[in-house]
Amino acid sequence: MSSLLRIVKKHMMIWLLIAMSIWMTMQASAWTTPYAKLTIYAFGDKGAKAASGNQGHTWLTITNTSGKTITFLDYKIKPGEEISVSIWPDSSPNTEGYGGVFINLEMIVDEGIKCTSYSMDITEDQFKKIEKATPKESYYHDGQNEGTGMNIYDDLWHNCTTYSTKMWNKVADKEHKISNGTIGVDVPGTVASKIAKWNGSKQEIFRPRKTVEWGDVVHINKKKETIHPYDTNALYRRALERGTFTYKEGNNSGSFKAKYFLVFNIDRKGVKELIVCPDLYPQGHTAYIYTLKNRRLSYCGSFSHRGVNSFMYVKKYKSVYYSWWTNGIGGAGAQLLKMNSKGKLIPYKFFYECSESMRSTKRLHYYGKSSIDDSKKVSKSKYKKLTKKYLKNVKSYKYCENTKANRAKYLKS
Repeated sequence: MSSLLRIVKKHMMIWLLIAMSIWMTMQASAWTTPYAKLTIYAFGDKGAKAASGNQGHTWLTITNTSGKTITFLDYKIKPGEEISVSIWPDSSPNTEGYGGVFINLEMIVDEGIKCTSYSMDITEDQFKKIEKATPKESYYHDGQNEGTGMNIYDDLWHNCTTYSTKMWNKVADKEHKISNGTIGVDVPGTVASKIAKWNGSKQEIFRPRKTVEWGDVVHINKKKETIHPYDTNALYRRALERGTFTYKEGNNSGSFKAKYFLVFNIDRKGVKELIVCPDLYPQGHTAYIYTLKNRRLSYCGSFSHRGVNSFMYVKKYKSVYYSWWTNGIGGAGAQLLKMNSKGKLIPYKFFYECSESMRSTKRLHYYGKSSIDDSKKVSKSKYKKLTKKYLKNVKSYKYCENTKANRAKYLKS
């Protein structure tokens, strides 16, 4: 064998060893380097008490710690972002008749719930184990077995707890695996009790890392298809197609035909609100605001704006703005309204300026919450300062006519 051939073979072996070393390093990295954070949550009553009491819920969250965008099935998770995942029954008011694995549903319906949780880092290989197993566990049908009033198979072997614990056990070490209960399945309260015994577990209020809208909630079926059952635009579009809206405020109630509409996120979180008007006039308009609760139209409140036929909003204070005037004393007022946590429009800031009487030149200035009754008289200089602070950047948004073309344009699915 020539010296040249021996040198070539030697270099080939070196490069082969280097390539194998790089490949093994990459594989080891996938097996050992933290790729995401997996957290299991549970709350509810334990044992037989759960059947008639607080049945609770068990779910997982996955937080991307890899520094790059990763994909759970076909759902993209950006660096630092979090998703929730678990099984829900088709009989739940939140699932629109779909049963199976949902991504991000807990981020909305379980926000603010006190629960027990435990977190651990998982590698890319472990992440893929959960991702691969999820569609196989996605089936859930709540139909009743004849004569029993329940679906025994699904109730015992295919629920939020069985899914969450199965996925958890695929990657957990021996000390942190969650064993099945005496009848083959744990209820959420039992899981919470087991988690609470682990060093490092937390008793906390569930607070998602970011605000999730209903449009971000998806259902995964057994074919790995992603279904978006919460199409806000489609629900609003159907309501506008029907055209008739009802409202009730205190002792006042009624109905009207919507001629104009606007979709606007007033509180800058959750779903956007639907603002509808029976008509627009040069002298002003009345607008009625609706949002979605459990995928149904829910009335928020109304306002009447004089001399303006557009929607007015102050972004800094997340407030609806409207104004009016009163004859005789030459009064002029303005009101800011906010959305509360229950989805109702409530007074936020009130401003009113008027003459002391019809024949007086003295001007009075009021500042409060909802009316003169809860307002205080303030000086002219303070009134100007307050109006400048709260009403400086009022922006106007045009309503559009409730036509098929506009519904298709502004409420695309």
